[in-house]
Amino acid sequence: MTRVLFKTLLGLCLAIFSALVVSSTTLELSDTSSPNQTLASFMRNSSIVIEHWQQESLHLKEAQYAYSQVQRTMDLSMVPNRSRTVVVMEKVILLRELLDRIEQETLQRAPNLEQVDEQGIEHWRFGNTEIVISRQMEGERRDQFLFSSNTIQSLARWYRTMSASPYYVEKRPDYYQEFLISPGPLFSKQLIQSLPQSFNRLHGSLPYGNGLLLLEHSSCADC
Repeated sequence: MTRVLFKTLLGLCLAIFSALVVSSTTLELSDTSSPNQTLASFMRNSSIVIEHWQQESLHLKEAQYAYSQVQRTMDLSMVPNRSRTVVVMEKVILLRELLDRIEQETLQRAPNLEQVDEQGIEHWRFGNTEIVISRQMEGERRDQFLFSSNTIQSLARWYRTMSASPYYVEKRPDYYQEFLISPGPLFSKQLIQSLPQSFNRLHGSLPYGNGLLLLEHSSCADC
C-alpha cells in the first residue's frame, strides 16, 4: 500500500514538474532588450504562429500567445487596422520572408545587450536592406528594440525586390504566396486549392477566387 502511494505521489510530482517546464517554455515573453534578442524572439514566435496558421489552428492558446509576442517585436504604430489579425499576419509573414533570405552571417551580427551598452547602439540595419531594428525613444515601449515602423511599412516593397532571392536556411514554400490565396476563417485552404487555377490569379490586391468568395459571403449575409 505504501509503495503504491509513493508511486502515485511520484507520478503526480513528475506531472506537475513537466507542466511547469512546458508552461515556462511556451509562455516565454519576447525579449526586446537588444537587436539580437528582438530578432531571436521574432524568429521563435513567428515560426509558431506560421505553423498554426498553416494548420488553420490560430485559435489555440499557444498560437494566440505566440501571436501576441511576435507583435511585441514590431512597431505597428503606423499600420492601419492593426487590431485585425489578417493585417498583422501579413506583416509577420512578409518580414519572415525577408529575414529568411538574408545570409545567416548578417543576421548573427545583430548586437546583443552588452554590445548595445558598450557602443551606445540606437539602430541596427541588416546588411544593405532597409530592415532596421530601432530603440524606442518614448512611450510605453521606451528603450526596447523593435523592428521600426518604417521597416514595417516598406515590407511589401522589399518583398517584391527580394522574392527572387533564395532562402539561406532551408528550401521551403513561399509563405506569402500561400497567404495571398488564404481564404481566412470561413473557408478551408483545401477548398481554395481545389478551385481552377484562374481563381488564384491576382485581381488588385486579392486573388480572384477570394473576391468571389467574399462577395458570396456578403450576399449570404443579406439573406
